[in-house]
Amino acid sequence: YGERLKDHISELNPDALFIDNMDDALIGYAVQWGSPALAVYDADRIIEILSKDMGLEDASEYFSFNIECAYLGPNTPMILYRPEPD
Repeated sequence: YGERLKDHISELNPDALFIDNMDDALIGYAVQWGSPALAVYDADRIIEILSKDMGLEDASEYFSFNIECAYLGPNTPMILYRPEPD
């Protein structure tokens, strides 16, 4: 699914950027009037994938410093957060 979704996003926006090795966390794309389609990743899923190799605490820290805060220009992927209901 991830590869097909990346292909579809690339058709909509050939300059769209993707997070390396995170196809399983890619959940869709987002558009806003006047802006190109951007890849959307699930934050919890990214951390889950990272934690397989480095543990949950290190994965959360890595995500915060290296993925969440990375801005690579107007085609930077978006991160979706799903807050826990109260």
